[in-house]
Amino acid sequence: MTIKYVLKKIGMALLTILATSVLTFCLLRAMPGDVFYTQARDLARTQGLPLETAYVQVIQRYNYNPDEPLLQQLGRYYGSLLKGNLGNSMVYQSKTVNDLVAYAMPWTLFISVLSLSITFLLGITLGSLMVWHRKGFLNVLITTFCTITSSIPVFVWAFLLMIVFVFQLGWFPINGSYDISCTPGFNLPFIGSVLYHAVLPVMTYVLSTMGLWALQMKSSGISIMGEDFINAAYARGISDRVIRKRYMMRNAMLPVVTMLAVTFAMMISTGSFVETTYSYPGMGIQLSAASGQRDYTAMQGLLLVMSCCTILANLITEFIYAKLDPRIRVEG
Repeated sequence: MTIKYVLKKIGMALLTILATSVLTFCLLRAMPGDVFYTQARDLARTQGLPLETAYVQVIQRYNYNPDEPLLQQLGRYYGSLLKGNLGNSMVYQSKTVNDLVAYAMPWTLFISVLSLSITFLLGITLGSLMVWHRKGFLNVLITTFCTITSSIPVFVWAFLLMIVFVFQLGWFPINGSYDISCTPGFNLPFIGSVLYHAVLPVMTYVLSTMGLWALQMKSSGISIMGEDFINAAYARGISDRVIRKRYMMRNAMLPVVTMLAVTFAMMISTGSFVETTYSYPGMGIQLSAASGQRDYTAMQGLLLVMSCCTILANLITEFIYAKLDPRIRVEG
């Protein structure tokens, strides 16, 4: 990879983030509903004020001018972003959006990265088994399993696992990221509790995406097995184990690597379903709560951070693929 190529990709990523932030800013303000009016109505009811007076008090509390032109609002928004300020929550008045992100993002990244790692390892392993035993019963069994699991939506998996393992068997908790009796820190009880509470969210992601990885690995591996260098390896008397690991798997994994960013983006985008189902305190459940309460500042901050994570994952995937594939000749 050349420096020019790296800078070009980083520039494209920054432009994508800029376009995403502008689009999110405009779309959220075009949504129906007015959180200020809702709060003004509650304030008028509790304090016996006229609705107009309550509305003025609410917009003054947030330093918000409903008649301010959109471009000026956008300018103030980017001025705050350049200072690292995502704004103040309209609902949680004592919290900023930075506070919400700082609390929720580590949990979302934890279950997403853990799920992605497990899915990648299981996917390439099952895919390589299907390639190596493509004429046997194992291929049919694994293919059927992967086809069924990948065709079930992630929110259906979440409900199924919750019904079976929470309500029927009672093996796992239904809410939280760790037991409140544990002291947070680098200690075995806390780490064990965190992993225990993450089992169902991680299992949901793995079951819904593992089959796609395995089927992609199978498709790539079968095409690799027909290449001339595989036949040459057999002709030289190289063992099946070496051919499988060093020749087939290593080359078949290259197209699969491109799925890293896609799968990570899917986990981030479906986080609202999974985290809300299990009451897991990540970015998804925060976004779901902000959407229900029309908390526009929290929504645009959370969406911007989630978009940045997805774009960054795609950028890293491009660099990894360019590094792994020696056939790629990066030109500026």
